[in-house]
Amino acid sequence: MSGEDYKALLRAHRTRYPLMEPQDCVKLLYQSVLGPMHLGEEVEALAAGIAEEWKTVPETVSPDGAERIGGGLCRFPLRPGAFCPEAARLLAELMQQTAQHCHGSLLQLRRLLEQLGAEEPDLRRWIAEAAWDAALPVHHSAQFRAAYQPHYRLLRQEYAGYFSLLLRIMQKMQEKRLLLIAIDGCCGSGKTHLAALLETLFPCRVFHTDHYYLPIARRTADWQQQPAGNMDLERLQTEVIQPAQTGETVYQRIFDCAAQQLGQPQAVEPAPLSVVEGSYSLHPQLADAYDLCVFLTCSEQEQKTRLQTREGAYFEMFERVWIPMEQRYHAQCDPMSYHPMVIDTSSFFGESFDSLCI
Repeated sequence: MSGEDYKALLRAHRTRYPLMEPQDCVKLLYQSVLGPMHLGEEVEALAAGIAEEWKTVPETVSPDGAERIGGGLCRFPLRPGAFCPEAARLLAELMQQTAQHCHGSLLQLRRLLEQLGAEEPDLRRWIAEAAWDAALPVHHSAQFRAAYQPHYRLLRQEYAGYFSLLLRIMQKMQEKRLLLIAIDGCCGSGKTHLAALLETLFPCRVFHTDHYYLPIARRTADWQQQPAGNMDLERLQTEVIQPAQTGETVYQRIFDCAAQQLGQPQAVEPAPLSVVEGSYSLHPQLADAYDLCVFLTCSEQEQKTRLQTREGAYFEMFERVWIPMEQRYHAQCDPMSYHPMVIDTSSFFGESFDSLCI
């Protein structure tokens, strides 16, 4: 983030919290630059501390949602009445994951405070009078705590957005020995990103529908007009879904689009959680097999921005072929009829402070 970004962050928070004091501004900047990098506790200790605080959050606290603080981070609220041991444990694990992704430095923080302090006498005065060392965490002011009753933890924005889903998966895994889930959704909505996150949090194996294209020679002449006309759903079902349901080793063969042929079988050992990720994973031919269905979406503009960044010159093919095919699939096969958890990821990765909450 640039100096102007940090100024915008402070303006947005001051608008929302008029009683912020310089101390609270410093805390915000500290969190934005360093995240929870000061964590030194194990997950169990973190979870215990979260549980202790969460149980005592007053019912009068009614946070709007996870609150952006820049750097892809947010303040995730401990909502009153929402505590359960699994939620505290998950939050602790996500905090540690968040800390691993934070690469800000004390030098960066000190320079930022010097820059902003030159323009804000109150900020500079508090730092001097408190003799505060940037290497040490700073707490909210008594006035801020009394007025706003802050109860939160720092997370990456996407972790906060996926929290309900991750908690549901954790709880289902405690109930069921084997869990099979699908992640479908729009191009660029974050399906592969979510699947990778699940691999870091759970004993998990992931299968991608992109590995199960149908060879061009076997496609019908009007394959672009047919939902999943480019997919070998039968092979996906017999090669992945059926053995995953029974906890067997999957011998997957990845389709090589350039060579138009299947690769050699790759053994993927059993895991408590199996994930089928990608477009058409909720096709009616497959959908009844899953224990949990997820559908990701994002705004049209966000989709375009992400795909242009990701695909470069190949983006034109998405606009002309792949996005219309997906839209046709959504309209004709109605994946929503399988009651997936629908998650809009539009705000998960942005840095705008026009709207603070994710």
